[in-house]
Amino acid sequence: MARDVALEAHAAYPMNNELTKILIDVHMLVQDHHAALATLDAMEDRVGYSTRMRLDRAWCYLAMNRPDECHAILEEAWRDDEVELEDHEQRAKCLRELDRAQEALDHIEGLQARGIDSINLRRERIYSLLKIGDRDRAGELLEDLLVTGGPQAVLYYALGNAYEDAGELTKAKAIYLRGFEQAPDNDGVCLFLALL
Repeated sequence: MARDVALEAHAAYPMNNELTKILIDVHMLVQDHHAALATLDAMEDRVGYSTRMRLDRAWCYLAMNRPDECHAILEEAWRDDEVELEDHEQRAKCLRELDRAQEALDHIEGLQARGIDSINLRRERIYSLLKIGDRDRAGELLEDLLVTGGPQAVLYYALGNAYEDAGELTKAKAIYLRGFEQAPDNDGVCLFLALL
């Protein structure tokens, strides 16, 4: 339904960049990555490259299990001078998804050392630490993020996982219970509570 509406709107106003971006997002949402790439090609021919379009292309390649092309696009996008915070967050996530968590971590920590930070960068730093097996640092950062970023069930879930993986089951259960209080419908938290 949403795809049909986006296609119809784009057909009526093919030069409208905002409608084209929506169509790309819809193609990616329904996992028609070939159509997303074709639409990206047409838009890039018309308006030139942007970091956001490059990152969309990288996500398509990643979803299509083409990691080398995804990496090449990421490197190309980072040659631009104007990179927005959201682009940094997406780059870190792409690197982590490409099993390059240490590189994602280095990128995030470099940004944070320069005073560039966000809740999403902090989350990506935590996920990257978990991916490389540094559960102690991830747990410390998760606890800090819960204080500064507000209570969120997904953070409790990740922190509970970190403690459980470290063998600290009592602490894991306490964290899962805090997550359950925030979101009693969270299946992940409920499952882990039932297993402990």
